[in-house]
Amino acid sequence: MGPTLGRDDVELIQRDTLYQGFFRLEALELRHRLFEGGWSATMRREVHNRFDAVGVLLYDPHRDALVLIEQFRAGAIDDPTSPWKLE
Repeated sequence: MGPTLGRDDVELIQRDTLYQGFFRLEALELRHRLFEGGWSATMRREVHNRFDAVGVLLYDPHRDALVLIEQFRAGAIDDPTSPWKLE
């Protein structure tokens, strides 16, 4: 199962490099499609580009079910598959 939204559901309006050194810090101006339809307001997000991550898998033993949410992640704007992530 993958995300229902993809790269075409995000509009990158502007990208500025705020810092370039050991890591890169960027400011993104963007908007994204909403699950309810239409588009979000334009927003600014600062993204600290790095590749390590931590994850948690929520499990409800009474329902024998995993808890997942699909959401847009500005830090994944360059993911060739989709910046929408199931988490």
